[in-house]
Amino acid sequence: MSQDKIATRVAKRHLKQGAALPEALKAAVTAAKSFMDVGAELKKAKIKYNFSAGDFPVPANYTLTVGGTKYGIVNKKYAEDPDFVIGDIAVGKM
Repeated sequence: MSQDKIATRVAKRHLKQGAALPEALKAAVTAAKSFMDVGAELKKAKIKYNFSAGDFPVPANYTLTVGGTKYGIVNKKYAEDPDFVIGDIAVGKM
């Protein structure tokens, strides 16, 4: 099985479709110019997050908690039914 297929399966297990995202999180992701710029925008919005560069088979991702709900942010090719997609960035409730 290829690395991409394994990473996709892992990400699909972790990103689940959920309710509407908080506006601050949407604004930060929308303002990001690329996936790697998301952290800078989250920091500007004063949203605490964890970043993982992704160890095989898990892709690079951000995890954060907003309003008591945990969210994951990954490249859209690793997400199935995310709550929000802008460009190549997908956000979903975990």
